[in-house]
Amino acid sequence: MSKRAYRTSSVICLRFAAFSAVGVGAQAQTGLFIDVAPDAPSRLGAQALTVDDDRQRLVRLDYAQLARARTAVSDGDARLTFNVAEGIALRAVVERTAPTATGYSLAGRLEGGGWTTWVVNGDLAMGSIWTPVAAWDVVPLQGGLPGLHALRKVDWAAAPQLADPLIPAMDDGDPPMAEAGQDSGEVIDLLTLWTPAARDRAGGEDRMRLAIDYDVTATNE
Repeated sequence: MSKRAYRTSSVICLRFAAFSAVGVGAQAQTGLFIDVAPDAPSRLGAQALTVDDDRQRLVRLDYAQLARARTAVSDGDARLTFNVAEGIALRAVVERTAPTATGYSLAGRLEGGGWTTWVVNGDLAMGSIWTPVAAWDVVPLQGGLPGLHALRKVDWAAAPQLADPLIPAMDDGDPPMAEAGQDSGEVIDLLTLWTPAARDRAGGEDRMRLAIDYDVTATNE
């Protein structure tokens, strides 16, 4: 069994702004995602895409755009463009970044109530893009091919139905429940453990660590 310790703040509020969509007839957008031929993985001996093109695309990432956004955060002019589908570009302004164990994170909000979270560890990246009407996630392609990722549109119909929240009963002598937004900002030491089977299912130790870094970032947002 492997183990790993993380230090992370209990509050990381990272914001994105500016959402826009362009019509199908508009010119192609320059964005983070670079399309790759769908049969490329099978030709290279890796896992091929198994879902229809409307829900998943094989892409490479423009890491230079991610790096520029990270560097420009301190200047207040960090921007990203997500070309999630033909004729649709979601634009964001990155307002904060944070280091991970082997890379960095970018996360925050899209105009209109959406949000996005990213972790970049070397040539592996994982991210989510959520708007009020649609959502996408980005994961490394299984098979050990560096730089290849799947851009997947979330299937809302396949998502499990959430149960109603459980609110514990309180006696008169119990302390009052904390209001939302009351956070001490203290640093929490997080220890993560995994089995060899979980590591193999994730695609290797680097991908396991990427997933952990992403979950920490998303939790802190």
